[in-house]
Amino acid sequence: ALALADGAVEASPFSGDAVEAARNAGANEFFTAPGRLIILAVLDERDRFFAELERLLNVPAAVDPRYLAMDPTFAVLRDDARFDRILARVQVPITLPDSPAPGE
Repeated sequence: ALALADGAVEASPFSGDAVEAARNAGANEFFTAPGRLIILAVLDERDRFFAELERLLNVPAAVDPRYLAMDPTFAVLRDDARFDRILARVQVPITLPDSPAPGE
């Protein structure tokens, strides 16, 4: 499963279709296929999970922090200090690097 997820992420970089790339890489309840982040959680690949979470956290459509906090898939990872530390850096609302902040 992880090899297939890695292949899907590599096949659709963010420089191409950003929504597709986010779907393949992330964890979002609106998508029917699990992203690589979900697979890393299930396999308890903590170092890769947290590196990927840090990379995706503020990418629109990749990760929903509320989903990470509630879904039992991620329960085993919530006791790791990196979980709260990374989620504390989420931007609300999430904005693209080249777009103005809301209200500007």
